[in-house]
Amino acid sequence: MRAGADVQPRWPDNSRSFSASRGPGEAVLVGVVAVLAVLIASGGVYAVISHAVERRTHELGVRLALGASGTPIAQTVLRHNWVNFA
Repeated sequence: MRAGADVQPRWPDNSRSFSASRGPGEAVLVGVVAVLAVLIASGGVYAVISHAVERRTHELGVRLALGASGTPIAQTVLRHNWVNFA
C-alpha cells in the first residue's frame, strides 16, 4: 500500500461557503461594481469619439462650409470610429 493512499479529503462544516446565495449585501456590492464598470466604459467610449472628432476638426469644418448637414457628418464620424470599438 502507498503512503497516504487512505487519506480522505475533509470539507468545511459550514455549508455557507458552498452556497450560491450569499445574501443581499454581496448582491448590492456586485451591483455597485457593475454600475461603476458601465460608467468607466461609457467614459472611454466618449473619450475615443472626442479624440477622433478633435483630430478631424478641420475636415469636419470644411464639410460644413461646403454645405453638409450635421447628421451625415455625425454618421461618418461614428462609422469611422466603429472599428475602434469592435
